[in-house]
Amino acid sequence: LDAQIDAVESQIAVREEKLAALISTSDERRTTALVDDPSFREISQQLPKLQAELQTLRDRRNKIQPTAPTP
Repeated sequence: LDAQIDAVESQIAVREEKLAALISTSDERRTTALVDDPSFREISQQLPKLQAELQTLRDRRNKIQPTAPTP
């Protein structure tokens, strides 16, 4: 389960980096509007699904091995 969590976290990190790069590209360097960029659309659709999957995996892990409460 931890390996799955690590894999999903890695996928999220890669997509967040790509998204940041797309967002930080100046308008002058774009060939299309950001919202029309296929990469932007794909990442925008995948990221919430991956985040939900990550939360589900973390919830499953916490049911198996609850974390100690922090003071």
